[in-house]
Amino acid sequence: MAVEHIIWDWNGTLFADGEALIEATIDAFTVAGLGAITREDYQRHHRQPIPVFYEQLVGRRLTRVEQGLLDRSFQTAYLARRERIALTENAVRALETWRDANGSQSLLSMHPHDRLMPLVKKFDLGGFFVRADGLVGTESARKAPHLQRHLDLLGVPAAKVLLVGDSVDDARAAMECGVSCVLYHAGSNALHALEHFIALGVPVVKGLLEAVHSVLDGSGQLVIASD
Repeated sequence: MAVEHIIWDWNGTLFADGEALIEATIDAFTVAGLGAITREDYQRHHRQPIPVFYEQLVGRRLTRVEQGLLDRSFQTAYLARRERIALTENAVRALETWRDANGSQSLLSMHPHDRLMPLVKKFDLGGFFVRADGLVGTESARKAPHLQRHLDLLGVPAAKVLLVGDSVDDARAAMECGVSCVLYHAGSNALHALEHFIALGVPVVKGLLEAVHSVLDGSGQLVIASD
């Protein structure tokens, strides 16, 4: 089977907030008095879940109070930047290209659903997606179970789906659910060092249009293979 549906990640993929996420984390550690961290530190250690990531950055176990302060400080610093964040370069062109090739697409984000949807509306992207799902309540931030539920609700066979994301968690979720995956690496604003992706053996692209073109034929049409 060939790819007929793309599931897009939001943060760091369609929404170019990698720099804001990194800078907000650096600010949070300063506010919490836990020492200075660099962009390279962030990219070298980045992982899920975030509390474990924070402990990797500090090099020790953190107390509940310290974790809470980091979380609140991060949220404050990130929200102060969010309104200035734009879409990733060529994000709309990538969505249009896949739509014009008669492919279907959806959005699956670990961003809280009630914060995600106003952003989708702000950038007028809702018409591209047959579904758009974010985190609800206190759901786990690990992507695999949410990807499986998203697939079940879509009713699309996993073998016909491509997940385009920007994290190791995206790739692992795709592997667990039997979905193909392409990872977008945003260079200096990427959340992961490139070596993290290379170690996974997953295709890596430097642009979102490249991700779409990777599953289109030379004439810009879906590559439809017999089952």
